Amino acid sequence: MNRITKEQFEKAYCERSNITLTYYHSHFVALPCACDYEQCEGWASVTNDADMIAAHMRFYAPRVGQESNGSLWNGDVWVV
Repeated sequence: MNRITKEQFEKAYCERSNITLTYYHSHFVALPCACDYEQCEGWASVTNDADMIAAHMRFYAPRVGQESNGSLWNGDVWVV
């Protein structure tokens, strides 16, 4: 799967979920994802809750220099 920007991910998520970006930002956060799921676009939508964010960061967040699905995480964006 091709990596997309955080903004592209958020927009597509809102379109698929039929919600506004304002609603999205009040309930969710987009976090980098390195789950290696074939369809992963490099981002995950996580409930805006400290425990949920911590769990995602512990189990799915990429580390600087980590490769996933042919891309490299540089700490800010996926480099294809």
